[in-house]
Amino acid sequence: MGFNRVRDDYPEGVTPLGGFAAAGLPSTTNPTRLTNNNFADEAFRYNPFSNLLTNGNCTAAEACRITRAYTSVYVDARYDITPAWSVNALVEQSVDGANGHRASVGSEYQLQNVGRFYGRYELVNNLLNNYGLGDDTNSSRRFVFGADTPYMKGGNIFQELRVASGGSQGRETVSATGVRNVFNVTEHLVANTSVENQVLLSNAGGIRRAKALAGGLEYTTSPLWRIGGRLEYRISDSQKTWLSSASAVRRLNNDWSILARNLLLSSQGIGAAAGQNQTQDRLQFGLAYRDTGTNKLNAIGRYEHNIDRNNALVNSTNLSNDVIAVSANFRPSAAWTASTSAAFKHQVDKIDGPASTFNGKLISARLMYDVNDRFDVGVLGSHSWGGGAKDGGFGVEVGYRLLTNLWLSGGYIAGRYADSELYSTNNHWSAFYVRLRFKFDENSLANAGWAQ
Repeated sequence: MGFNRVRDDYPEGVTPLGGFAAAGLPSTTNPTRLTNNNFADEAFRYNPFSNLLTNGNCTAAEACRITRAYTSVYVDARYDITPAWSVNALVEQSVDGANGHRASVGSEYQLQNVGRFYGRYELVNNLLNNYGLGDDTNSSRRFVFGADTPYMKGGNIFQELRVASGGSQGRETVSATGVRNVFNVTEHLVANTSVENQVLLSNAGGIRRAKALAGGLEYTTSPLWRIGGRLEYRISDSQKTWLSSASAVRRLNNDWSILARNLLLSSQGIGAAAGQNQTQDRLQFGLAYRDTGTNKLNAIGRYEHNIDRNNALVNSTNLSNDVIAVSANFRPSAAWTASTSAAFKHQVDKIDGPASTFNGKLISARLMYDVNDRFDVGVLGSHSWGGGAKDGGFGVEVGYRLLTNLWLSGGYIAGRYADSELYSTNNHWSAFYVRLRFKFDENSLANAGWAQ
């Protein structure tokens, strides 16, 4: 069980940023036009095959452009028929934004010491599917069949056939072949690589191809340091894209840590799309505090710089903003939790004529009460002002504990609510919403067998 947040605001049937369109960084759109189409980077669904869908026919017409964003809730289940053979199913329904649903069934068969076969069939209506096939604005059907096999310790070769029908592009078939590897270079250094080749045949005409390369490193010199980075390159018939990420965490003592992270996306059009380029960057520095003695207070202060430059023929952007924010959680007793955040944002828009600037401020708060070990209730509100405008929202929420440290909550917002993270990406919550929250640390992951 979980939730997805998805943004898809490219021309119908087209994803100009290739495989990283869905993994892009938050846009820094004009703060007076807050919409639900920007999310924090960790909330995007990664769509590695959508770059094959670029048809180049909607680059200059506003009528071709669509903006679709939604939050959805899904439930999935798995049943082991035998130790080697299992079946699974998933149901997903949007609860905010674009209306839609998705249902799928699948099966997997493990071959001892050889590999596995797997298949999945999906019915999708207006939701973004896992493989980026079709434009998903209509009902469509998808089938995926594949096999992978280990060829070395930490390395797998895979072959997949992906078929979609029912969208505006008609029937599409993708053949994907690739290699994934994980290397324990030293006791403290882990590397991962992947290579993939894709070929797409579509009723829209012709054969389109794409290739992708990716590599990453994670380095842990001591319990005090953790450093990681990843670089991905993808090229298709109409676009080449670079995506890089880097992060570092330094533990100062039991209570204090400093953090840094940068995400950079750069894409250049080629062929018919030559000259259509985009650059997005998100740089963050933070100082985090966690009261390990009493576990009553934790807080984080951060500075963030965002840029979004896009010279597309329609809806071009040249924006940047700087955000300073502080967020804190206080738990005076086992039943009560209070959260608050404050932020200041300075934004510059250079798209038309002289640069225009905007200075805004935000305060927000949330108060939660644990009714018992399964249910909690809460109230939340925010107020922002700047540039001669004011905005705010107030809401109520009810939550249910699904598992230890895993909660599913739903509520209603009157107006528009934002905390410091939403505010920095020009986003908000409004009307009915659903959220899933999970509390974990490095020990939780290690206990789950995910230490690497």
